[in-house]
Amino acid sequence: MKFKDFEDVISADRIRRYVNACGGNVQKGMTLYRYNLSLSSELLKIIGCFEVALRNRIDRTLEPHLGNDWLRDSCLPGGIFDNPRTQGTLKIIGKAYNGLMANGAYTPTKLMAEMEFGIWKYMYSGPQYAATGQK
Repeated sequence: MKFKDFEDVISADRIRRYVNACGGNVQKGMTLYRYNLSLSSELLKIIGCFEVALRNRIDRTLEPHLGNDWLRDSCLPGGIFDNPRTQGTLKIIGKAYNGLMANGAYTPTKLMAEMEFGIWKYMYSGPQYAATGQK
């Protein structure tokens, strides 16, 4: 691929960093960009596996105390996240739950899978951690 075509696709600002890092050599800059894409791809695989492992561990930890449908129950009126300090979490879970219900596709496993990484990260924030009964 010609550099100009590469630059048009990637953007001049973005590729400039790579070319500058390679002393102005555009071919090396393009190669470095491709290496970065490859590395990013590998990291996303690792992050994806970590997310699944984290959510499964959280689920296995909370299920015995909060029940098989703890995630759904957490966003229902009176649920563990139905309080002013965890409204963001409640809204995220509730939106996913309502979407699955509207499509007739709800299962506890599908609800877990609908959650983005951020929801699992927030499970370790003070209000959410306390709401789940963790100390």
